[in-house]
Amino acid sequence: MPYSFLRAVPIRENAKESIDIVRREAAKHPDDPFALIALAHIEVWYGDLAKARLQLDALLVAVRD
Repeated sequence: MPYSFLRAVPIRENAKESIDIVRREAAKHPDDPFALIALAHIEVWYGDLAKARLQLDALLVAVRD
């Protein structure tokens, strides 16, 4: 069973403000690995899985060195 099925997260309505904050702050730091991880988490749990995959791909490039 994937880990995502075991982890409890707040429902979207309760997390809306936090989602907006993470997206806004991550946009300010597009090359920061922590920002990419935070944004990918938000997209996995509350957004678009395709966007999350793009964020994780960008993270792999950012930390490749």
